[in-house]
Amino acid sequence: MKKYRIVFTEIAEIDIVTGKNWYNSQQNTLGDDFISEMENKILVIQSNPYLFSIIKKDIRKALLKKFPFGIYYFLEGDVINIFAVIHFSRNPKIWKQRLR
Repeated sequence: MKKYRIVFTEIAEIDIVTGKNWYNSQQNTLGDDFISEMENKILVIQSNPYLFSIIKKDIRKALLKKFPFGIYYFLEGDVINIFAVIHFSRNPKIWKQRLR
């Protein structure tokens, strides 16, 4: 099985921290649940990055089950580049702007 490396952009890391902080402000450990579900989804992406649908050109989106977020990524060789972790209520153009 091919081993893929995960790389987060700085803005994707900010997305994750912002989401965690917001959920923790709603309920004490909810942000930790958000991080746990996201880490599990990233492990799925890492083990099979082609599992999730292409939404535009080489961009794929993996959805979290318990939280309304999508993880946006693309492959470059053996590197999975995660460039956005976006709440569904946000404008979908945001992830497109990040590719420029």
